[in-house]
Amino acid sequence: MSDVSMSQDDFIHVFDDTPLPGEDDETTLIEYGIQKEKSRLRVHVCFDVGVVYIFPVKEAAEDCLSGKWDLKAVKVDGNLTATGWVAPVDEIRGCECIPIPGDILRRAYPPPGAGFSDMGRRAESVVNGMIGRQLFFVKFYGELVISKERQLDGVDFDVTAKFSLQVKCDKSGGGKQPLGTGNLFLQRKERNQNGYT
Repeated sequence: MSDVSMSQDDFIHVFDDTPLPGEDDETTLIEYGIQKEKSRLRVHVCFDVGVVYIFPVKEAAEDCLSGKWDLKAVKVDGNLTATGWVAPVDEIRGCECIPIPGDILRRAYPPPGAGFSDMGRRAESVVNGMIGRQLFFVKFYGELVISKERQLDGVDFDVTAKFSLQVKCDKSGGGKQPLGTGNLFLQRKERNQNGYT
């Protein structure tokens, strides 16, 4: 595992190969990452490249735990704050890239010095705006009706589009454009500032 030193302006994606001082540092973090999520889909809002990435949680978590991607550490002001996997966008199964409409991006783009909570709220506002415009292509789940009575009533399939999302601000993540890293950061553990365990 390697670490990254960063300010909140840099956010997550400035990685180097400096080894962690010791595994004991990670014991102060809470396991709160993709491998524990109950949501069906994950959305990474990548402000710097103006896109969101949406992908199934289950498959991405499996790939993380398989060792497919490097596990990295994140430090803010020299303090370990999170660990996670650095996943190249083009290797994430089922990942779709959707451009953020310009007006939504301008309204929500984090100002310099924005804190993590503010950036998270801004990412959520992007997703909310895009859902309101029906810009997410959601997979429908269907089940064939086998009841003769229901079929005679004209029902052949029960279809649902209910899904749950986990939204992450991945400010400089995303495709290898001038401002993107080409990767998404899939968190494993964090120093939970709200005190949740």
